[in-house]
Amino acid sequence: MTPADFSAPIYQDEAEDSHAQAHADDANDASAHADDSDVPVVDLNDPALLMEEITGYSADGDPYASPPPVPDGFYRAKLKQIDVKNEQGQPVRIAQRQEMTYAGGGAPGVPVISANGKPKMYIATAIEATIQDPGGKFDNVKVYERFMDSRIDRQGNVKMLHLLRVLGVKVPSPLNGKTLGDTVLKALAGEPECDIQTQWEGQASQDDAAAIKAQGGRAPRIRGMAKFPQVDGKYVPDMQVNVEKVGKVNVHAQAAIAGLFPVGTKTKKK
Repeated sequence: MTPADFSAPIYQDEAEDSHAQAHADDANDASAHADDSDVPVVDLNDPALLMEEITGYSADGDPYASPPPVPDGFYRAKLKQIDVKNEQGQPVRIAQRQEMTYAGGGAPGVPVISANGKPKMYIATAIEATIQDPGGKFDNVKVYERFMDSRIDRQGNVKMLHLLRVLGVKVPSPLNGKTLGDTVLKALAGEPECDIQTQWEGQASQDDAAAIKAQGGRAPRIRGMAKFPQVDGKYVPDMQVNVEKVGKVNVHAQAAIAGLFPVGTKTKKK
């Protein structure tokens, strides 16, 4: 494989083909079961149980339903680096990837080659932001930036460099994939705080997205809570979108990080 060239500028594709959010399941595999003879017998006539009236419940609530996403807004949050997958599907702290351009019509992306003939590469990681709102409704709720990378967009912006500025960390010199990746990991190691902006982002399921791509189209992506329907004055994170050649497709929203700001510039400490 031709060596990666981290010194050349890396430009983000104008029409990025995918921005799917991956979500990890932290399920425990419980294999041990207690013997029935060890289970204590509970007396349901115990006065302590009879005296404690159950109140404050929702008559039509569903404890198995997913809670709605955090509303669009500004929150103080603690940042933490989380692993991403490399080309072999293995978890890594920093992944190296080749820049691709969107070909359109459902065709696969086209690799980008630098002027010197080497692959145009970039690095990427992901961030977990835990909202800091003691006593508030959304305290400790987590939102994610799953594409914290070194690509340069059309305005010349780079997410990783912006992150360093927000955290007050000096940009490394020389600036390349190695030095930038090391600096970002070091900056996030202490789980620093900053202000974040959240935004609902709705996407189709993986199956629906694959079906749309097979028809030469692009899966819908809806950004912004205000674009979703309301029921009884509350925004609902689900809606149907009509997609050409496919028909109606359900879009489900999750809260994503839409902005990073120096701590205290958008929020006040409680």
